[in-house]
Amino acid sequence: MTAGEDSVDISLTGLTRDLTSGSEISAQQVHIQAVTDTLEWFSAQLTPYPYKQLSLLFTPEFGPSGYALPQVILMSHRLAVRARPATDAGFDQRYRRTAHEVAHQWFGHQIGYGVEADGSFLIESLAKYAELVLIEQRYGKEAMQSLVDYELQRYQHALRGRLTATRAIIDATSSPDVYARATLVFARLRELVGDEPIISVLKQLLGQNAPGRESVTSMDFVTRLLASTDEQYHDEIKQLLLEREVKGLL
Repeated sequence: MTAGEDSVDISLTGLTRDLTSGSEISAQQVHIQAVTDTLEWFSAQLTPYPYKQLSLLFTPEFGPSGYALPQVILMSHRLAVRARPATDAGFDQRYRRTAHEVAHQWFGHQIGYGVEADGSFLIESLAKYAELVLIEQRYGKEAMQSLVDYELQRYQHALRGRLTATRAIIDATSSPDVYARATLVFARLRELVGDEPIISVLKQLLGQNAPGRESVTSMDFVTRLLASTDEQYHDEIKQLLLEREVKGLL
């Protein structure tokens, strides 16, 4: 395939052949599409993919649904191959999971590491932003809204059992916050200011990051987004990113 101006060799290993149900063909198409869409979007909008290869390995259960290393992504075979979208689902979870893990080739392996005081915002939460953009691009606005609704239900469920105080999203470490709540935050930011200033800030951070000398932080995202948007939006941007209150998202 071609991502931007550079050719990237994509390999999928561990797809189980099942000719009766066509699961291999179906899963392969979904994952190739997700990888292609993600590489092309990031390369066009942010920075080119820095390698010549990207491998997806479909494995027995090892804990998480996916885990991204530079150039190599491990995916749960159960969730990535054997799972099927529900008939009433607005989007394909297999596509979402793969797009999320490919996004870590930027968010996690190019920014978001090397700063001990930082949380997961530049890694996991930014990958949730990528999910919103890519699902809307591939499946449309209704599908993107289905993802928002899905994450809203997950977050509401998590809040019912929460025993600790909520932290600002840029400092959050709990899974419900860095995944589900982040989706709600970025969905609102997209409604408020659009993708253009968010993408501009991400491009700046990727260009500026110099681990060991000047690693960018979650707060850099906030300050640059404020500098890139009209003052009329600043109070809500600060509330979404810097405050602990989440009632406005529910």
